[in-house]
Order: sequence, then structure tokens, then C-alpha cells
Amino acid sequence: MSVLLSKIISTLVHPLNFALYGLLAALLLRAVGWRRLALTAALVSGLWLWFWSTPFSAEPIIGEWEQRHPPQDIATLPSADWVLVLGGGLMGSAPPVRLRSELGGAADRVWLGAELIKAGVAPRVLVTGGALPWNAQTAPESDAMLEFMRALGVAADAIVLESESRTTRENATFSAPLLAGTARVIVVTSAFHMERSMRTLKKVMPDIEWIGASTDIKVVPRADSLLRFLPDSETLQDAQRYLRERVGIAVYIYRDWI
Repeated sequence: MSVLLSKIISTLVHPLNFALYGLLAALLLRAVGWRRLALTAALVSGLWLWFWSTPFSAEPIIGEWEQRHPPQDIATLPSADWVLVLGGGLMGSAPPVRLRSELGGAADRVWLGAELIKAGVAPRVLVTGGALPWNAQTAPESDAMLEFMRALGVAADAIVLESESRTTRENATFSAPLLAGTARVIVVTSAFHMERSMRTLKKVMPDIEWIGASTDIKVVPRADSLLRFLPDSETLQDAQRYLRERVGIAVYIYRDWI
């Protein structure tokens, strides 16, 4: 499956897109006289969007998914040969529009990776992430990760780059030669992405002991209030990430990648 096709599938499962397609179907059904089916399509679309954009209904599901791989205190982690930081949190430079690298919502991955190195958990860190084919003018994400790590105080000779991968599967396969002969690796990625990452890495490199260090937690306990029943864009975005991971795992199982 191409990178572009996988991205298209991820877009289709976005609750907002799904609802829009459902409403479009409702309009078409009404136009041909199938009013009952049109009403059903419109109701299902609206309820689907409300469910995934409302904290009361969406957060328990998303939170349970994240807590399958809860974050760990750095002091409790065992020593390892490498820290592996998966891309997805930074944006590479793209002159003349973007003159320098910029932090994205999951830049916590690089921050935690740097903290692990500075704490002496491992002597080296491998940062993995390239540029997507439709962003050809953008520098590989690993370049941005290197820049951020250096700004956080990690020595340049402790950082190794893998700059070609564009998917979780490629993160693993392209990192494998660099991690050959390694006994234990600490994996750093967002909590919602850890399940697919760990299963993929174990499939590609079964002889390595993998220990997850999650970050970028989206769902935290909060007091019940009327606001929990009102849709908001942040919950909708978190739901999109969750559904994308679920679809991604299904595709990886189908392809025998996990």
C-alpha cells in the first residue's frame, strides 16, 4: 500500500469527513425520492460526529487506548543501548516559506528522548523520520529532530539520524540496520501511537527487548460539567488520531506487518 493511499484512508475515517460524506449521501438519497434512507443517513452522520467530538463519549475510549502504554517515570526505566524516537512531532524547514524547523503538537517525543539521554538511560539516540513525497521541498523531519535535540543540550555525537522513513513500518525497517546487535531499546512516541509502534518493531526486530516510553498524553481526568457534553474541536482531533491508529493496525495486520 502506497504512502498516499494510507493517508487517504486515514482521512476518510476522520469523523468530520465521515459526517460530511454521510450528509452528501443523504442529499442524494432525498433527490431520488428515498426520504427515509436520507433521514437515516443524516441522523447517523450527525450522531457519529457528535459522539467523537464530545468529551463525555469519546474521552473514555481514547483514554483507555492511551493507558495501554502509560507514561513512565524516567527514574524507573532500565538502562538501554539506544533510545529510538519516532517522527511525527516536528516540521522540517521549507524555504522560502518556512525558514526554520517548527515544533508540532507531538514535539514532546523529542523532548522526552533528550531527557532520557541526559539522564543517562542510554548513550545514543536514533531519530527516525523523513519527508512525505508530496512535501518534497520540506527537509526531512529527522533534521528538525536533530536541531531540537541539540537545542535541548544533547551532544551531536550521541544523535544518529534515519531520514528516509515515511511510515511507522518504514521507521522500523529503515532503523533495523542501525540497531543490529542491540539488546535493549527505549521507544519514544505518542501514547496513542505506541501500540502500533511496539508491535511493528517487535515484528521487524524480534531479538531486541523493546520498552515503551509514552508521551504526548491527550486525555487527562477532569471534573464533570456541562462542557463535557458539548462538542469541541480538540476532542474531535484526538478522536481522529485514535481512529487513524485503529485503521492503521487493521491494515498492518492485513499486510502481516505486525
